[in-house]
Parts: sequence; C-alpha cells; structure tokens
Amino acid sequence: MRPYIVSSECPSMTLSLKRLANAAAVLSVTLATTYGVYVIIRQRNRLIKVNKKRKDCSASKKRLQLHLEDIERSEGIDENITELDFTDLQQRLQDGALDAVTVLRAYQQKALRVDRELNCIIEPIAEAEDWARNSNQGPLHGIPISLKDYTPIKGYDFTLGGCANLLGMAHPMDASFIQVLKKQGAVPFVITNAPQMHLSFACVNPLFGYTGNPHNPARTPGGSSGGEGALIGGHGSILGIGTDMGGSVRVPAAFCGTCALKPTHERFSYLGYFPIMQTIVAPTTGPMARDVTSLVAFMRAVLVPDLWTIDPTTPPMPFREEIYTTHKPLRIGYYKDDGYVPCIPAYHRAIDLVREVLEKQGHTLVPFQVPDVKYAIEDVGLRAILGDGAEFMKLILTGDEVSRDLLFPVWKLWMPKWLRRIACFFESFSDKRRSKVLQATCAYNSVSDWCTLTGQARTYRLRVIKEWKEENLDAVICPPCACVAMPDGLATRLGVIYSYTFLYNVLNFPAGVVPVTTVNREDITRLQEYPADCDGQRVMKRAMQGSEGMPVGVQCVGLPFQEELVLRVMKAVEDGLKVQR
Repeated sequence: MRPYIVSSECPSMTLSLKRLANAAAVLSVTLATTYGVYVIIRQRNRLIKVNKKRKDCSASKKRLQLHLEDIERSEGIDENITELDFTDLQQRLQDGALDAVTVLRAYQQKALRVDRELNCIIEPIAEAEDWARNSNQGPLHGIPISLKDYTPIKGYDFTLGGCANLLGMAHPMDASFIQVLKKQGAVPFVITNAPQMHLSFACVNPLFGYTGNPHNPARTPGGSSGGEGALIGGHGSILGIGTDMGGSVRVPAAFCGTCALKPTHERFSYLGYFPIMQTIVAPTTGPMARDVTSLVAFMRAVLVPDLWTIDPTTPPMPFREEIYTTHKPLRIGYYKDDGYVPCIPAYHRAIDLVREVLEKQGHTLVPFQVPDVKYAIEDVGLRAILGDGAEFMKLILTGDEVSRDLLFPVWKLWMPKWLRRIACFFESFSDKRRSKVLQATCAYNSVSDWCTLTGQARTYRLRVIKEWKEENLDAVICPPCACVAMPDGLATRLGVIYSYTFLYNVLNFPAGVVPVTTVNREDITRLQEYPADCDGQRVMKRAMQGSEGMPVGVQCVGLPFQEELVLRVMKAVEDGLKVQR
C-alpha cells in the first residue's frame, strides 16, 4: 500500500494548506500593523499630554511672574521677608506686623528666582493668594508651604516624578494633613520636582528635567524630595512637605544643608494619597525646613483632633511637649559606619563634632552598632519594596520615556526572571551590593513567601529594639548617607549609598537630619584612605573630588513614636553648634 503523500495528486489538500498559510500571513501582518498603529497613537497621545503639561506649567509660572511684576511696580515686594527665621516670621504674622498675602508674594517671587537657577518647581498653586487672603488665624497663619509632587492637593496632577502615564489623574481631594494645615492657617503655594518614580537620589525626570543643588547646581540636591531640598536650601520656601521610603526627605536635607524629619509611619494620616502596593517598608510623609523649630511647629500644628476626625485610623497622639522640652540628660548611641557601605571622612568628622557638642551639654555618648545592616537592606528592605518583581513599576513606566538616571537599571526589569538572575551574577563581579537590587525583583513568587518576609521584618525589628534597650539608649546619631551631594548623572552608579537612611524605613523608626558642617580640604585629602573594593566605591571616591563646601549633616534616630525625642536631640545639636561657632 502506497504511503499517503500530499502532492499534485491531492489538489484540494494543497489548496487548503496554501489558503491557511496565506490567512496566517495576512493575520500576522494585520496584527503587527494594528499593534504598530496602537503604539504610534499611544506615543502621539503621550507626547500631546507631555507637551500640554509642560506648556501649562510654564504658562502658570509666567502668569505668576507677570502678576508679581505688577505688584512690584504698584506696591513693592519685600523679598527680605524670606530671610526671616521661622520664629520671627511666625511672630510677625501673629502680631499683624506682616500679613499673609505680603509674605506669600515675597516667597512666590523668591521661589521663582530660585527656580530659574535650579529648576526645582513644577508649577505654582493658583489658589494660593486666595488662601492667604482668607488664612485662618491658627498657629501657622500665613506660613507658605511647598509640596513635593505626589502630595495630594485637590485639582492638581501627581506624576510620581514626571511619569507621563499618570498625567490627567488629578487628585480628587486634599490629603488629610493638608486639610489640617489649611485650617491651621498655612498656605500651600508651589509643587516641587522629584525623580521619576521617586527611585533615585538624583532629581531628574523626562517631563520636568534636572534640578540642581543650591550650593552647587552641577551637583544633585538628592531625592526623591529633591525639589523641596533645593527650594528650601535656596530660601525659596521656609517649610515643605516630602515623602520618605528610603531616605527621600533626609538625603535631600543632608545634601542641601537643611533639616527634615521622617516620622513613624503610623503617626501620620495618608488619606488621599495614591496607594502603595506593599506595607512592610511603608512610605512616610515628613516635613522639611531650614531649622528644627520649623519642623516642631509643623508637628504641633498637624497632630491635632482635626486630623483624627478626618481620618479616624490615625492614632490620636498629640505632640508631647513634655518630651521635647525636658532637660533630662540623655544616653545617646553613635556610629560612623554602618558596616555595610563605608561613608566618606567628612561624616566621621561631623559625628565627632556632634558628639563633642552633646557631651558638653551633659549627655552621655556611647558607641553603638545596629546589628546586621546587610541583612536588613538586602534580605528584608529591597525584597519588600521590589517584592512584586517590580510589576507596579513596569506598569507605570510602560510606553513612557525613562529617565536617563534610571535607564540602565530599569531596562533589565523587562527581562524574564531567569535572565535577570544571570545578569545579577555578572553584575556581582563589579558591585555585589548593586546586583542585589535586581536580584530582589526575583525573590518572591507566592503569598507564603510574602508572609515569611513579613515575619522576618518583624523579627529583625524586635532584635534591634532589644539591643537598643540593653544599651539603655534614648536615641542614636549616625551619618545620613555614605556621601555628600554627587555630580549630576552619578546617582545610580554609587551602589547602595542609602543604607544609612533605608535601614530606619525597614525598622520604621523616626529619624531626622540636621546640618552640621561642610566638606573641607582635609576631608578631600583623607579620601585617599577611602576603600575602593567595588565599582560603586570607586565612583564615589571620584565623585567626592571637588565637593569642598558641600553640606554635611547628621541623622538623629529614636524608637517608634518618639518623634519628640528625635526633635529634641536635633535641636540640641543645632543649638550646640550655634554656641560653638
């Protein structure tokens, strides 16, 4: 029996196969064409939205500038108001020596001037003058407040650091604490820039561009609340609001020579915020300012019954004056190096300086080392914030232009997990710490894995608290970062420099930063001693050349819900340094 063969002897079968092949080809071309058209239309719509947003923000600044020029010609604007410290400004507003509108105009003019130099403002808030004119006679009556992009203010876009896919998603309501601040008389007046997805310690994104440092515009102001740090450091704002999930208010404060506080997560309300996908390492809202007194005034004004009425899930815990104002000597731990990423010599000198200041005030300073920081960062922190395999991040960035600072690390997220693991292996030869970031996106695949991580985070937190209490510590001082402000473009090459701040997000401890000194020539000379064991350290060693004159701060840390004690230590440092000078 002959085998069955498809040939000219079976013309119907041959014809069917040809038709099927032709149909498949047509379908493929149709699908490819449809997808190509979809991509083109999507990109066109994205560009339309981007260009419209840029034009709207530029026009908003221009309108405000023209308005202020008219006021300058007819009434005059006293920009010297922006040099008043918080206590003096608050007193003059309360006494009626200054009115809220006059103060607002002075800050609007100064803010626009700083913005022209540093590009730190996304857009002014158009309703600010009306709010100032009708400002309640509360403790913050007439105090202008700047807001980081992402802070909920009704009717204004949040872009999560210039993400075009989020344009048009205006906040439907003010954040709960913004409502309280308005009731207390504060006047939100500008929205400030941030890095894309809030993922970098530089401050640059494709939509609004690069923000410079007020002490040297060629260096970054830090991130992600970099626009706030730059504006406050340039005296274009006296009090601002940022967010912090890895150091995002503390690093800009350290880089720009200002103050900031990251509270315990549960201390504040987050009603109105865009939801974050995980809560093991939860973001916090924190104030940023030129001095500690301003941070204290913010906490006093926000932690009031109005907040708990608006959001009953917030613990009804008012600001505890008895903790902040007590003169009882404290037992304070300190460390100069976290044992994970070495910090530069300038921070060693700053810790020595603060130790001397606090000891003169009668406090006891003892060495203390937080246990197993490497474990906290790599096995808990990174795996928590990237536990979804970075799917949320990819969702926001898909089809968008990726910031130049994120391009190298982010494109690898589109690899399949097996390929990411191979990339981790090869990257570990140049910088093991940096490779851990990508490795963390491959770590968890089930709810059971996530529950295990939750238990690990809790166990580690209790371990640190136990060792803290065994040393009978009230607080701890340490560096806020491994380096000072770096040149533009180097943030993603410096490895895990944020371990000094990120540790306290993992632990959910309150922490603040206060400026202490600036980098001097001796610090630069001593960089020769800095190790160069990996690519990140070698880059940092080069990046710190030319950093003379850049701000150097210290970080003050307390146990959960001890914000008042942290502020007390920060104030002691600030006052002690004034006396010493």
